[in-house]
Amino acid sequence: MSFRPPARGVLDDTDTAYLLTVIRANPDPVSHRPQSVLNWFVGDWPLHNHFYRPISTLSFEMDTRLHGDSGSGYVLTNAIVSALCVSALFWFLKELTDSPFLTGMGALIFGLWNLGNYLPYWLPWLGAVVGIGGLLRSGLRLWPLLLAAGSVCLLVSELSSRSLGSIMVSWIPARTATIMTLFCLLAMGSYARFARVTSSMEPREKTPLDPPATRNTERTVASAWPAWPWLVLSLLCAAFALGSHEQAIMLPGAIVGVGVSLRLQRFCVSWWWPASFFLLLVAYMFLRHELLPTAVSQYQAQQ
Repeated sequence: MSFRPPARGVLDDTDTAYLLTVIRANPDPVSHRPQSVLNWFVGDWPLHNHFYRPISTLSFEMDTRLHGDSGSGYVLTNAIVSALCVSALFWFLKELTDSPFLTGMGALIFGLWNLGNYLPYWLPWLGAVVGIGGLLRSGLRLWPLLLAAGSVCLLVSELSSRSLGSIMVSWIPARTATIMTLFCLLAMGSYARFARVTSSMEPREKTPLDPPATRNTERTVASAWPAWPWLVLSLLCAAFALGSHEQAIMLPGAIVGVGVSLRLQRFCVSWWWPASFFLLLVAYMFLRHELLPTAVSQYQAQQ
C-alpha cells in the first residue's frame, strides 16, 4: 500500500463520475427510495449496464461517505483490497499445497505483479543479491548461480512491464474485480481446508526401499474444531464473489480444480461438496435473470 499510485484525477473518468453521481442521488442509506443501498440487491448496479454487483457497490457507498471527493481515499481502499488479495492467495496456497516454498513464491510473485511500475527502485537488484548469496553458499557452481539470478531479474522485469497496480488500484471501478478475486481466493482456501480436514489419505504403495512406518512418517490432518464451518464460509464467500463481478461464474470450476489437486496429493476427496457450488451458480443465474432487465444494455451492445 505504501507504493500505491498517485490519486490525481482518479475520480474524473466517465465511469467513476457517473457511478458516484448515481450513488449520491440518495444520501439516506436505509430508505426505500429508488437509489437506496438496499435496492442494489434487487436491481441493476449504478452504471445501469445490466450487471448484478451489490457487494462491490457497497464499497463505493462506503467510500463516498468516508472520503467524499478525496481521490486518495478511493485509491487507498483499492490498495487495501489488493493487499488483502495477496494475503488471501498466501493462505489459499498454504491450504492447497502445504508447501512453504510454493506458498511463499506464489504470494511473492503475485505481490510483485500488483506493485508493477511502482516497485521500489532497489528491487531489481534482488537478482544480484540472490547471485551473491548463491555464490557464498555453493562455491563456484556458476551455471545454477547465473540461472537463478537471471530468472529473478527476468521475473522482476516482466512483472514491472505488466503492472496490475496501475489497473487495479488507479482505476476505481476495477475494484469490482479485485473484491471478486478476494472472495474467490477465500472461497477456494476455505474449501481446501474443509477437504483436507474431512478427507482421508490414500495409502501410498509400499516398496522395499521405504523406511519402517513411525509416528512421524504418517501424515494426518487433525483439528479441534468442526469442519462444516469451513464449507459454509466457502459457500458464503462464493456468493459474495458472484455478487461482486460476473467473472465469478468460473469459481465452481476452480473449486473442482482444487479438489483434483488434492486428489493428486492422495486425499480421498468427496465430489458431492464441489457440486454444491454449481447449485449456487444456478441459483445466482436464476436470481440475475429475475432481477435484471433482459434487453441488451448500451454497454453490452457497444462491447
